[in-house]
Amino acid sequence: MIFRRTPASLGVVHLFYSVDVVVFCEGGPSIAIADAMVGQGAEDTHDILYWSVVVDHLKTGKNFHFKSVGSKATLRALSADVEENNIETVTVCLDRDYDCLTGKQLQHKRLAYTYGYSWENDVVQAEVLRNVFHSLVGVGQKQAKAFDDMLVQLTKYSASVARWCEIDISFVSKGNGGIFDRDKPLFCADLDASPPCLRATSLQGRLSNMGYKRRPKRVVAVSPPDALHMCFGRAIGHYIYHLFSHYLKVASPRAKVRYDNFMRLAITQAVSLAGVGTLPQLQAHFTSQRSAF
Repeated sequence: MIFRRTPASLGVVHLFYSVDVVVFCEGGPSIAIADAMVGQGAEDTHDILYWSVVVDHLKTGKNFHFKSVGSKATLRALSADVEENNIETVTVCLDRDYDCLTGKQLQHKRLAYTYGYSWENDVVQAEVLRNVFHSLVGVGQKQAKAFDDMLVQLTKYSASVARWCEIDISFVSKGNGGIFDRDKPLFCADLDASPPCLRATSLQGRLSNMGYKRRPKRVVAVSPPDALHMCFGRAIGHYIYHLFSHYLKVASPRAKVRYDNFMRLAITQAVSLAGVGTLPQLQAHFTSQRSAF
């Protein structure tokens, strides 16, 4: 079966995969809209894992095929076509980013957003980290202290990164990129420190290179408790992984976990904890997105 690049052809693309709904989401290499509609895109990304676990949790009774097409511009265009043509066999999933703060959030009925900036922000929450941590090193006095120490350090990081999140929002709202390097999420993390911490000098240097001695005018205030929820997700996710790995070794010197496995565990735990009421705000968000599927 061959599909031409027309909005109407989106209505039958699900037949190619023999499913009820095709879900397009972020992750993987950027794919143009015409290529996405003829089957190109990745099928093994964290974005797909996140959204597939969410969809299973929502129990829609439908069959889905997931495709990562990388480009948010492609996804926004796909969503516009789906909305205009009233297509009910395609769903588009997007990272929220700062869209709700900058007036860019779309209100399409077949469009689902993450709760925080991205799926990383949704899953690296304290209770999720606690469950993953103890599943890897067990439960005991030493392990409990190591995890509590990690939370103390994470609180410090959150307080430090809040200011830079405000600056990032200011730049993004003006179309000037951002203070965080989207291609190098760890450029502002000091991984040589013990424990790993924010490298503010990297961010300050980037701010100076953008022509600012202090900072641009603030658009949105970000409190330290909200920073991990609102800030650039890949920076948050990668930093927390390295912080987690540091304290994992404190609890058990031979313990380790790969980034991919860490995030897979975090995704499944986050959705599970939302379902049992431990993360009520995340559960309420999932419920609010159900109609998109």
